[in-house]
Amino acid sequence: MSLSAFNNKVIELEKSVKRSKVRIIRKLTRQIEHERKKNPDDERTTRKVKRIIDEIHQIRKLSNKDVVLFAMEHEGTIADVLQACKPSSDDLKQCALIRLATEKSLQSDVSSLKNHEDYAKSWQQLLIMYQSRHEKRVAWKEKSKDFEKIEQALVDQQKELQEIEQKLPKPLKVKKPKAEKTKEKPRVTHSKQAVVCVLDLEKKTAEPLGDQPDDDEEQPEMMETEIKPVSSSATVINDPFFVNSQHQITYQKRTSRDKNESELDDKRFIEHSYFIDALSSSSNRRDGKGDLARKKWAHLSPLARSLPSATSKKTSNGSIKNSKSKVEDTNTPPLHPSWEASKEAKSQYRIQKSEAKKIVFNNSDDET
Repeated sequence: MSLSAFNNKVIELEKSVKRSKVRIIRKLTRQIEHERKKNPDDERTTRKVKRIIDEIHQIRKLSNKDVVLFAMEHEGTIADVLQACKPSSDDLKQCALIRLATEKSLQSDVSSLKNHEDYAKSWQQLLIMYQSRHEKRVAWKEKSKDFEKIEQALVDQQKELQEIEQKLPKPLKVKKPKAEKTKEKPRVTHSKQAVVCVLDLEKKTAEPLGDQPDDDEEQPEMMETEIKPVSSSATVINDPFFVNSQHQITYQKRTSRDKNESELDDKRFIEHSYFIDALSSSSNRRDGKGDLARKKWAHLSPLARSLPSATSKKTSNGSIKNSKSKVEDTNTPPLHPSWEASKEAKSQYRIQKSEAKKIVFNNSDDET
């Protein structure tokens, strides 16, 4: 016999299970009324009545198919089944199942199925197959119910989150400033930096504009303590202020200088070059007797004394003398021979012009 035919027989037995439920519930209600009439105020009777009521509720909840399968496995009276299963006193579901499965009308229908010709040999095997399939379906239904509960909980949670987000204030949009890329400029060290000077005409001094960076800070400490030797060479120049004199000035020209005196020397050099060059250029412009031409051809003649200019004759102050002596360089190139000859001729002419002449008076007329 097939499993589907056995399933049809089980469905027919479910009708007898429903009749058995009605009969047992009526029997238990009559028992409750009897206990209440005997001792209504006794605590023992109240506990017993409460237990019977809970068992009635469990009988109503039991599945008809489960009752049929349990009745086919366990045959006999209620006492025999309780002794075989031995359920706990608190397990009301098991007690209700045993009470319902051992009902007389249901037991007679189950025994008739077992003793049938078609099921007498195969009912046990079919029962095992039917139970395994039934358990799988029950487990799947329980899992599906759990999945539905989880999905419903997720939907409720999502709704709550949306409601909370709607209540929250909207965030303000703030523009972030663009990060500027800082480019590191290469550090440049200058041995001598340019100086901007301010000219004071009253004091005739040149002062540097702004603070000059100290070169000593960039040098290491060991280099600051070192001092270079100063080599000097003594040279002799002729003073051009006096015409017929051999005034000689000696000075030392520094070929190297200390690092600590670099700033002072630069300042002196600027003051010297600015004022003295201005005086020498102005005197050249005022002198129209060939001084510019002499300087142009000065490298072709040997070193000689230069004639005093017109401005040197007019000014006799000591400051101008000092400035003239500073302007003349020791390494002035020699003059051209033609310029040297013209220069000597002019000096002789000036000397002769300045000499006194003897005046002779002719007294011949008086004598006659």
